[in-house]
Amino acid sequence: MRKIFILATPVFMTAILLILFGCNHSKQYELTLKLDNAEGQSVYLCKHIDDNTDAVIDSSVISGKTTVLTAPNDDPQTLYIIKFNKNDHCGIYNFFTENQNTTITGNRDDMPHWTVKGCPSMDILMAHHEESMKLYEEPIMAAYMELE
Repeated sequence: MRKIFILATPVFMTAILLILFGCNHSKQYELTLKLDNAEGQSVYLCKHIDDNTDAVIDSSVISGKTTVLTAPNDDPQTLYIIKFNKNDHCGIYNFFTENQNTTITGNRDDMPHWTVKGCPSMDILMAHHEESMKLYEEPIMAAYMELE
């Protein structure tokens, strides 16, 4: 009987530890915004629902250059939206995240050049976006230079 107790104790303790620590998954993640020229502005984190609908998940007022928004862990393919006017469908920033802490940095007035860190899917999308911007900007700049 004593041998069974001695053998069962480590198994029992391991099971308890797995239950305590294995179920300690965060139910939300943080989105940190570090933006120049945004002091005192309200910012809204929204979840894309369909083409004409999104839902505000969290909001904050930017203090200094930084604010932190939280969102529930959701489908990793969810499209999230940053807005400075919750009723506006222009002047928005779209991004994906894998339900992990993410940081967005940039200038409030230059959304196309914001960077997203902490999210492998966004790294791929941002690389594609940068290449697309080159295809768009280079011919325009070349045509502008010809006019001078």
